[in-house]
Amino acid sequence: MVILFIESLAFKRLLPSNRGYESFLKISSLNIGIMDSNDQIIFSPKNYPHIDPKLINKALVNPVVLDENIILESANIKGGKSFWFVDLTDFNKLKSKLLALSEDMLSENELLRANNKIRKNMVKIEDQKEIREYIQLKLKPQFDKLKSIMINLPEDEKDFEKALKYACILGVYIKRYSNLFLLTKNKNTLDLSELRLAFAESLDYLKLSEIKTNLYWQIKGNFDSTACLNLYELFQQILELYLPYISYIDLGLENRDKNLEMKIRLLSSKTFSLKNYLENLNKDIGLYIYEDLKEKEVKFIICPERGVL
Repeated sequence: MVILFIESLAFKRLLPSNRGYESFLKISSLNIGIMDSNDQIIFSPKNYPHIDPKLINKALVNPVVLDENIILESANIKGGKSFWFVDLTDFNKLKSKLLALSEDMLSENELLRANNKIRKNMVKIEDQKEIREYIQLKLKPQFDKLKSIMINLPEDEKDFEKALKYACILGVYIKRYSNLFLLTKNKNTLDLSELRLAFAESLDYLKLSEIKTNLYWQIKGNFDSTACLNLYELFQQILELYLPYISYIDLGLENRDKNLEMKIRLLSSKTFSLKNYLENLNKDIGLYIYEDLKEKEVKFIICPERGVL
């Protein structure tokens, strides 16, 4: 305890050590040495007996790294220079442990990121599966008809052509309805320009069967997505039932008191009422359906009931 106390006094420069410094330094743990003004080593610490004086002079400016664990430092004193060695062995061991721990943490973080990515992908896959199952269920009537056509293609050239034209009408509806559904999957509204494109393409395919068409569009902006899909679905239902008989179809969409109103006018060789059938088929989606039958003309006015918006 006495030695440690004296050493601490000397270290704090509270105790003159001009005498007996050699004995003091031999029992000290400070690894201090002394070199005179002629660059002669007066005293070297026991752990580092051989040191180049040039290195001591160099260490006056900047510490000299002797190896990965030892640093040499020096300072001017009266009549010469003192030098000492800083041992970083314990520090480097601690640093290595911290780096190893850091690598483990990085590896764990990589695993966590990979796990989160897998979870996100699984959610995405489940979402895609849900979308696919809904579309397959919703469009099952059209898929079944399309499958039946492909299995039972007639050999007669005219009937074969007619069947393929009908398949095209079913195919464009399947494509357009699926596209509209995906556009509105996480939205409450749909841009009516997208709905117009769906109607326009369906009407274009009717021209293949020499059915004249007309589309007028008096509305723009966004509207309730469910209502838009319902109107397109109802249009397809009417179209498929009247397709064998119609020669002309007129379709339009208007804004009536801040509500969508779809008007359909058909010229047909045969007319029959669809009002009750359509209302029963769509009773859960809330649509108002008006029908006007004449000898060779049928008119429909369809709009979403306000209570469902």
